[in-house]
Amino acid sequence: MIKKLLSGNEAVAEGALESGVEVVTGYPGTPSSELIPFLADIVKKENLKVYVEWSVNEKVAFDIATAAAWSGKRVLITMKMAGLNVASDTLINIANKGVNGGMVIYVTDDPGTHAGCTEQDSRFYSLISLAPILDPSNPMDAKNLTKIAFEVSEKIQIPVILRSTTNVSHTMGIVECDSYSSSLNRFEFKKDAQNYTTVLADRVNQRRLLLKKHVEVLELFNKFNLNQLDIKNNFGVIASGVSWTYLQEIINYFGLELSTLKIDSENPWPETKVRKMIQNVNKILVLEEQEPIVETMLKKTMVNTKKVIPVLGKEDGTLSRVGENNLENVADALSKLINKKLEFEEKIQIDINKIKSYKLERALTFCTGCPHRATYYIINEAIKKLGFKQDEIIVTGDIGCTSLGVYKPLETLWTEVTMGASIGLAYGFKIAGATKPVIATLGDSTFFHSGIPPLINAMQYGCDLTVIVLDNLWTSMTGFQPNPNTGLNLFGKPSNIVSISAITKAIGAYTITISPYEIEKSIDIVAKTISKKGLKVIISKEECVLQKVRHGIKNIPYYIDQEKCIKCGACIKNTSCPAIINDNNEYFIDKNICTGCGICAQICPVNAIKREEK
Repeated sequence: MIKKLLSGNEAVAEGALESGVEVVTGYPGTPSSELIPFLADIVKKENLKVYVEWSVNEKVAFDIATAAAWSGKRVLITMKMAGLNVASDTLINIANKGVNGGMVIYVTDDPGTHAGCTEQDSRFYSLISLAPILDPSNPMDAKNLTKIAFEVSEKIQIPVILRSTTNVSHTMGIVECDSYSSSLNRFEFKKDAQNYTTVLADRVNQRRLLLKKHVEVLELFNKFNLNQLDIKNNFGVIASGVSWTYLQEIINYFGLELSTLKIDSENPWPETKVRKMIQNVNKILVLEEQEPIVETMLKKTMVNTKKVIPVLGKEDGTLSRVGENNLENVADALSKLINKKLEFEEKIQIDINKIKSYKLERALTFCTGCPHRATYYIINEAIKKLGFKQDEIIVTGDIGCTSLGVYKPLETLWTEVTMGASIGLAYGFKIAGATKPVIATLGDSTFFHSGIPPLINAMQYGCDLTVIVLDNLWTSMTGFQPNPNTGLNLFGKPSNIVSISAITKAIGAYTITISPYEIEKSIDIVAKTISKKGLKVIISKEECVLQKVRHGIKNIPYYIDQEKCIKCGACIKNTSCPAIINDNNEYFIDKNICTGCGICAQICPVNAIKREEK
């Protein structure tokens, strides 16, 4: 047994490798993105026989893993909550059809939306699909529940969801680790069209069998000592996920005596243990993040037991349905439960007025030298060149680094919804009656993820639309994962390059490629392309500057000639580049972070920005 300091994501990877996982697929999405690179590094160092890939999207990842699980392999699929929306069709179908090898679906939710688009609660997908779900509370718990999930999935032949949240996925903790399992299952897939097809399947019977499997799953969960119940007094607390960890810290800090039930699985629901708590307490506090799922299930059990007692939680306002739980709000909730104020003796005193006095000099913006900054500047200038004002031309945006084009000073984007939605929205604005040009923007990874179908749709119906693909060769925002356009796999080995321009040309769209660092030339090309009729695709292609730095590519930085500078501020007002500094109306370039992209030099009206000689 070896102890390691691991994050929740890394702990899940450890648990999967200890369980003998053979196929791992997924699509990057914070807060789950770190799992696959961590696992892949171990696979490479230990020379393990595990297939690992970043798939083009979550549904593709799920479909690949499904075939492997049907063939007797243990498989792990990773994604964030929004990705489960993409994969949900397969999830619900496969939950009914079952698996042969163990299948674990690792999905991470983001209470407080630190990096996610919404506070989606993925536990609802367990209720919809009837796939059992496990809800870890810390990294050690995450590793253990991963192993349990594989055991249960393979024995009961049912996919299991392992649902984490940001403060479990990214929290570091001591994890006890075992050796990695290297046992390989041979390929075996037998023809059974009655089960593996939808048209021939007895779908009603499949559903009936799935419900029966829940009874077996709960029996196994009990054998693994999940959903632990501890009756001590009349005050009851039911907690799930990271809220359980907060509860334990508060109990230990204040020396509280409480009756507790740790919910490891909301589905199947531990009805017997919940009933026992109801019978032994006079009031219950429910601690869970996001939606009141545990609270709702508890109240249902109360109705069934015909004993209704007071419940504190989200529905009565004790805790909020918005944001994440923490030590402070959990302590406040416990104070309400036991009618005694719980206050921590050691508090960090914060001078709020002093914090408010700090002024941010620039808005959230692109990295120094990011080609996307140049692309959006080019779009804005092309719109002006065509005689329009910026607020006259709809520019739809998409998920990823490209979404930063909504911020000052560029403010190019009007919308940003879901992966690939930019093209569909732009097309929708045209058929809704937009008479002026409409522009859709998206990144290269998003193009492959879900941008191709709406592009084909726009082509089929002859939509007059301009699509601009901001191609930086990587899935950068989630950690620089490769995509079909990169030419490398996640192990850094060469892979086939799927050409974006070949795809767009193949469907008949007018296609042209620009270099975003060639400002004036690109403005002219973009303006002329927008003016053309029909579906046009502009590929703004330049590698992510951070990846260039990682590869050792060093460009010569720029400086501002103080004798020529007229203090107009055009360089920083138009780009908000972090390398440009305004100190009491004196403008400088920090050569330590300047990447030498030259955007500012091309924007300067008096040519005061020059490249260093060496």
